[in-house]
Amino acid sequence: MSDKSVRNNLDLPLSTDGGNTFYQYLHTNFEAIDAALSKCNFAGGAIDPDADNDEGEGYAIGSKWHTDTAIWECTDASEGAAVWVQIYPATFAVPGTNVDFGSYEVRAQTFQSDVATGTAPLIIASATKVSNLNVQYLNSLEDTAFLKHSLATAENDFLIASGSGAFVKKTLAETKTALGLGSAAYTASTAYVTHSLATAENDFLVASGSGAIVKKTLAETKTILGIVAHSELLRKATAVIGDGVNVITTGIKGGFEVPCTGQITAARVMSLDATSGAIAISIWQDQYADGVPTAADSVDTFSIAASGTQSQETGLTIPVTAGDWITFNVDSVTSMKLIAIALTITPS
Repeated sequence: MSDKSVRNNLDLPLSTDGGNTFYQYLHTNFEAIDAALSKCNFAGGAIDPDADNDEGEGYAIGSKWHTDTAIWECTDASEGAAVWVQIYPATFAVPGTNVDFGSYEVRAQTFQSDVATGTAPLIIASATKVSNLNVQYLNSLEDTAFLKHSLATAENDFLIASGSGAFVKKTLAETKTALGLGSAAYTASTAYVTHSLATAENDFLVASGSGAIVKKTLAETKTILGIVAHSELLRKATAVIGDGVNVITTGIKGGFEVPCTGQITAARVMSLDATSGAIAISIWQDQYADGVPTAADSVDTFSIAASGTQSQETGLTIPVTAGDWITFNVDSVTSMKLIAIALTITPS
């Protein structure tokens, strides 16, 4: 006749046959084993442990509880407040705060973020390139929004807009057609003159030789054209006094209208028939609106000294205005029959 004893929910057959000492030995030693091991539940089934499966039922920290689908371990056997943790299959409890794994790596086959649009699912501190990262969008643009090197199939291919938001590849010949150049030969950009050559107002472009154009300043251009600067254009006003037969008499002998605003800078007087003598000629100057100049309008006097035939004065700064009238008045004369007086006017 046999009976059974239960140890951790395992059936242990026992024999009443005094000769079956092996089973008796085991039965005897299970008592010692029970005292040394934490109580476990290997019953299976679908019932998970709860807070009441505690030390009052013989469970202790380290006790295991087996069901048909999971294994649990007791971490706290306090009476009425036992804590059991599922250790198989392993589970990950969702923490109540952020988790920082420090310098450790987290590996998995798939990462899935369920955060809604508007929040970045990844925050990256490193600027190091990630190899093999295959993404659909770059700055919210799909790859079809970008131009690829593979569009070029030959040297001198061009990219030309085929419409709004779209570029297509064009061959050199097609590009020339689009530009209205037909089959015209390519011309290097250096063959053209650019606006950047101009560095100041009134610069000119002048050929420096065959096939070459350079920039020239206004002054350089005037030099090339042989144009004297306006300030260097001297105006000469000359009057001849006398008939070469009779000695010249005193009084007004002629005049002229001033052609430009500037200064009388020089004067020359010469006896045209080489007769020696002396003469003094006053220069009278006044505005046209004021009528004929008089002695009160005298600005200077030029003369040939006694027994002379010519004289000159330079470095003069007598101001004149275009439209003024100047007359020559002989103040005194000795022997002179035919003289010329010339004034140099430098425009301002």
